[in-house]
This record gives sequence, structure tokens and C-alpha cells, in this order.
Amino acid sequence: MLDADWRARETVLDLPLAHVPQAGEPRFVPDYFDEQPMARVGIAVDAGLRPVGPDGARVHERVLVAGASIAGAVPWKEHSGEGISVTTGYHAAGEIAEGFAFGREPVAARRSPSAGGQAA
Repeated sequence: MLDADWRARETVLDLPLAHVPQAGEPRFVPDYFDEQPMARVGIAVDAGLRPVGPDGARVHERVLVAGASIAGAVPWKEHSGEGISVTTGYHAAGEIAEGFAFGREPVAARRSPSAGGQAA
């Protein structure tokens, strides 16, 4: 969401946003079908769909991000909204089924070299 001062922020958990235009840069352009700078704003995630900050480090271990909230895509223009939602939702469900909700290390963390596991 954009607040009254035109600052973009995630309003539920105050997660960091990626692809936010810098101060003074346009947030929207006049032509509807042109690339809109705000269209790719969202929450950056790691391989396990956990939100990450600008440095790539996880900012919350117990949160998964799926669908249009993920940074980078423009579903309405790419015609990928359902695909992004279904794919990331399926991946998130797999993470949960493999123990995320039960205190075991999530699947992606076991595969991630940055988490000390073996690369897939």
C-alpha cells in the first residue's frame, strides 16, 4: 500500500518490499499499458518462500509468502496470476507438509547451501 506520503509498505507484518521506486522516481506512468514502476513491488522471498530483506537474509522464519504478494511479476500483463498463485501455494503447502508447522527444518532450508544443507 502507499501511505499519505507515497511511501510503499506492507501493512500486515511490516515486511520489507522489493522493487520500490526510489524517492523522486515516478511510481506510475501515464500510459496504462506501459511498464508501471509500482507493478513489480512486492515481498522478496528465498527458495522456501520466506520473506527476505535487501541483503537476502530471512526476516521471518514462520511466514510464507505466495501469489501476487511476491515481488517481480506483473500477473495482469503476463497472464500468469493463476499460475503464480497455484504454483507458490502448492510449494508452500509442501513446505508445511514437510514439517514447517511442526518445528522441523523446512524442505528448502535442508536443500539450501546458505542454510548449511546440501544443494539440490
